[in-house]
Amino acid sequence: MIPPARKRGTILRRTLRFGALFALLGGLLVVSSFGTWLEERYGLTWLFWLRGPVPTPNHVVVVSVDRRSAEAFGISPDEPWPRTLHACLVEALSRQGVSVIAFDVFFRAERASTDIARRHSLQMANCADTLKAIEQHRNVNAAFAHAIARAGNVVLLQEILEERLDATGGLVVIRRPELPHPDLASAARTVAPFTLPIANMRVTRFHVARSVAGKDLYSMPAIAAQHHVDWHKRRGNQSLPALAIDKYRNRINLINFYGRSGAICTISFTKALHGEWERGSQGCRGMTSLNGKAVFVGAGWSRITSTDSQDDFDTVYSQGPARRILGVEVMATIFQNLVEDSQIRAAHPVAFALPCAFLSVLFLSPFALLQGIKAILAVIIIGALYLVASQLVFTYANLWLPVAIPLGILLPLSVFTGLLLQYRRSKRALDKYLPTWVASRSAISDAQSESAEEVQGTCLCTDVENYATLSERITPAKLAELTNLYFSAVGGCVARHGGEILDIVGDGMTALWHDRSSDRESRLQTCLAALDICGAVDAFNQVNPGLEFPTRLGINSGPIALGDFGGAGRFSYSVVGDTVNTASRIEGLNRLLRTRLLAAAATVNGLDELLVRAIGQFRFKGKTEPYTIYQILSSMHMATPDQLRLCAQFSEACAALNAGELTRALRLFDELLALFPDDGPSQFYQARCRSAMAGSDKPYDPIISLQAK
Repeated sequence: MIPPARKRGTILRRTLRFGALFALLGGLLVVSSFGTWLEERYGLTWLFWLRGPVPTPNHVVVVSVDRRSAEAFGISPDEPWPRTLHACLVEALSRQGVSVIAFDVFFRAERASTDIARRHSLQMANCADTLKAIEQHRNVNAAFAHAIARAGNVVLLQEILEERLDATGGLVVIRRPELPHPDLASAARTVAPFTLPIANMRVTRFHVARSVAGKDLYSMPAIAAQHHVDWHKRRGNQSLPALAIDKYRNRINLINFYGRSGAICTISFTKALHGEWERGSQGCRGMTSLNGKAVFVGAGWSRITSTDSQDDFDTVYSQGPARRILGVEVMATIFQNLVEDSQIRAAHPVAFALPCAFLSVLFLSPFALLQGIKAILAVIIIGALYLVASQLVFTYANLWLPVAIPLGILLPLSVFTGLLLQYRRSKRALDKYLPTWVASRSAISDAQSESAEEVQGTCLCTDVENYATLSERITPAKLAELTNLYFSAVGGCVARHGGEILDIVGDGMTALWHDRSSDRESRLQTCLAALDICGAVDAFNQVNPGLEFPTRLGINSGPIALGDFGGAGRFSYSVVGDTVNTASRIEGLNRLLRTRLLAAAATVNGLDELLVRAIGQFRFKGKTEPYTIYQILSSMHMATPDQLRLCAQFSEACAALNAGELTRALRLFDELLALFPDDGPSQFYQARCRSAMAGSDKPYDPIISLQAK
């Protein structure tokens, strides 16, 4: 059932307070280092997988230094690749009109080679210029430098060496660049480093430039992209956008991967060397030549024994080692991102936090307007719509919005919190009508208990005198107002002493105490609650003169049955048993004795904390066994001298009466009433004495049989 509009507004405001708190927490979380790690590790991966592979770029080709080519040239896995082969590759690629050749291979200065014996390989490759250079210079590095210089578009890899030193202020990291072989470096168009920031054990970002030894060094993909664009501009190709590398320097650059390993067009070293175009190669569909393409040369398997080290990385598309992407593919991907300006852009930190803050409020709102499964479905729909929106923005605008924290953390947290708030609201509502433990059970499940539970408990019954007469004198609205105030005061006393109100019918109330660990404590708390009720009623009556609610109370202890009682789809949680019925009878006995608070012996036995007096033995109508009834006057520490005197003299008078000493008993009751003229039990027994003395000669029966309920 949907609550009324006014109440729904209150519920919405309370729910939105939690939403505001979650908005703050979600916003702070998503811009924290942990939140960034979470989004980059999982959120970015989800977005890439939902987007799937995209069309292969057409500006770049990877030449793979692969195993098959090594076998074709007779190169052992433990043997370095001869630089004559690289020289021949440069010559072959230049003839095909490539725009730039970038080597993801570091050619160390100390490594020279006299691999002229591999001339048969070069002859197979038909590298005439390289052969002439070797014959002329008799030096492989010189021949390689000659090929690089003739091409005029070769970018060589520059290493960044790090040295860690212990200093007074802590660990100091010194970075310094290391150039390749001097002959090769001087012949190249330029040299450039290539380093990747590794986050979350995978590659997601890239540097455009790094400061090394006080100098900004642009990365190889950035340098190659600039050369590629310039090459096309010189030839009148205006289709490529102008490239301003500097705009990428001071922002987060995320790699826009095109797919798994092999998404970039990759051809083997031997095919490229022989000028053969392998149309069936991975990612090369639609390409017919290398003219105008940028070529990146690098390792074609995860580890080659050459001048290279391990060169494969985990990416968003990785699924185990077999799916790792090679370093040269990462380099080519970054190159293509820069040429097309298609790298993934991270939203500004404020814009990155706003979706989390907004969704935190939005996820909780349905729980203020809908119930249970409907609210959950609404939250799921909201989450799905946000995922679709963030995916569309990612796919078509290359903009990265958070998804892992909103959908992986805030959504389930909001569902849990929303259900908890609904549970608490349901429980608070049920608490007004049911005992706490029953409300807790009913808030979770609507199934009634299959059988009643028998427990040892103490039952308190209350009733207001002359309630029917009062209802005739005032309006129903005024009566309802007074009744609610009255039960608020009475119910507070019950709650403070650990009792549960089981039933309120008209002006009557039934409350229960049952403590499995201590029956005595339950009985004591019931009696103390009853005394507090008497005080609360007195205060209520003083505030409402002429509209008093004089109250009678009866208490009994014993076995009771707790459970759901009813049928035909209508049930109520209540107690049944002789203990409950007798408590109601004891409450009614107050009318006869003109008392306020009576209890059975089963309740007050052993409770030395209370001042009680035995009123007598009573057999209620319909019952066979008599009950010893006590009047609870006060707690012992609050007892007055008059109350103590009343109890002592009343006990003496009752003893004389029960012994059959009617004359003496009458005299004692007369004396007692002279001191306490309003004492109802003394008046009752005074009348019984006179009646017995005026009646038959039968002995006095101390058990009083009641003829009315």
